[in-house]
Amino acid sequence: MGLMKKIKEKIKESKFFFVSFTAHLLILFLVSGIVIVNPTMRKTVFRGILQMGGGGKAETPEWETQKQLPTSKPVDIPSTAKQEIKVTDAKVVINTKIADSTKSTAAAIKPLDIVGAGGGEGGGMGTGIGKGIGAGIGIFSARMNRTEMAKKYGGSPVTEAAVNKGLEYLFKVQKADGSWEGKEKYGMGSCANTTNGISGLCTLAFLGAGYRVDSPHKYAKTLRNAVSYLVNQQDESGGIGTPNKNSMYTHFIDMIALSEAYSVGGASGIKTNVQKATEFVLNAQGNNLEKAWRYGSASTDADLSVTGWGIMALKDAYYAGIMPAETKTALDDAIKFVIKTKGCYLKDGKGPPLPWVGLFCLALGNKMKTPLANDLIRQIDKVEISRLTDFYTIYYMNLASFQAGGATWERWNKQFRDYIVSLQNEDGSFQQLPRINYTEKTLPLTYSTAMVVLSLEVYYRYIPLYQIAEKEIKK
Repeated sequence: MGLMKKIKEKIKESKFFFVSFTAHLLILFLVSGIVIVNPTMRKTVFRGILQMGGGGKAETPEWETQKQLPTSKPVDIPSTAKQEIKVTDAKVVINTKIADSTKSTAAAIKPLDIVGAGGGEGGGMGTGIGKGIGAGIGIFSARMNRTEMAKKYGGSPVTEAAVNKGLEYLFKVQKADGSWEGKEKYGMGSCANTTNGISGLCTLAFLGAGYRVDSPHKYAKTLRNAVSYLVNQQDESGGIGTPNKNSMYTHFIDMIALSEAYSVGGASGIKTNVQKATEFVLNAQGNNLEKAWRYGSASTDADLSVTGWGIMALKDAYYAGIMPAETKTALDDAIKFVIKTKGCYLKDGKGPPLPWVGLFCLALGNKMKTPLANDLIRQIDKVEISRLTDFYTIYYMNLASFQAGGATWERWNKQFRDYIVSLQNEDGSFQQLPRINYTEKTLPLTYSTAMVVLSLEVYYRYIPLYQIAEKEIKK
């Protein structure tokens, strides 16, 4: 009897063993499935297994061990609200729609690294954001993952922390009407009032970091107010910031901001404004003997500096799906003028050299495999950042060197990163350059901060444009 009792107890214990064994085996299969499907989860799970199972301490990538990791800011609007911008009579109206309360809202809040890209209707080349724009890979697609792109192209946790601090400063100093501080009188009259232009640059700084007007994050209201302000600066002709009075610089900057707000920023209701701004640019180009632009919309001559911003504005409009045939023709004509300048301020190689502007324009025009592009690369390879006297040049040097890639980008990025971050103040703003020139000396910190933040976003603001060209060729 004693023996039979022991046998029964063993059988009873074995049941619990097999139940426990089966449960653990099931969990193992489930985890394996997740790991196989999700690379991020795979890395996390394998690291956890190493750390918990006594198999040695898992190695942590250098990027993850840094103290100044880029982090998402807490949201300040309910996750159940979906924001949508619509424009009526040049005024931005925010409509709030409450999401279905029966559905989970966990996915409504996206971390900073993945805000800024998503699926849209249509196909082919495009930004992948917004109704009717298209779901293909586009010039702005790298913003969907700031951290990974910064890692890939030479950024660091320090540069990303500098971007976040700079945006926080701009967030705090934005005016109630959505603008940022400028100067009423500036330079030689080419941009009499810089408030509109600087406001456009500040808006672009937030968009360049992947923030949208329709996502629940700390800067949503900042962006909505900024877009509203820029829209309200547009007149009936389509011009923004009085371009008829020698302010084409301002118009181009603000047009770029509105184009990106529409194409990747979730401001789906401002398409008409972007189209009117584009038509204004096309009309000004049509009146110009060089098929390019200068200070005023009625100018009949052109220079590379203004034309560079015009080409950027049209390229953004093109990728936003605004009059693609017309903008493509206009871009081709403007690139012909760039080639005439040979990378100098005026045509026929006259005026100061601006190889950084010329090279980036050639990149936008898919002309990087040309003798002129090679010559301009050789010129920018000689530039030392410590000798530069304006953020305008640094901004273009980043854009041009990044598109050139290879040794050119590696050399420039090494000197750029440490130098530029050292200029950041405790409040997140960026001080002026040690040898600042007269054209930027009188501008406020909103300008220098916006320009530096945009420069630091080079790693993901635009992807290398040759990738876009290769995609188009394959089609």
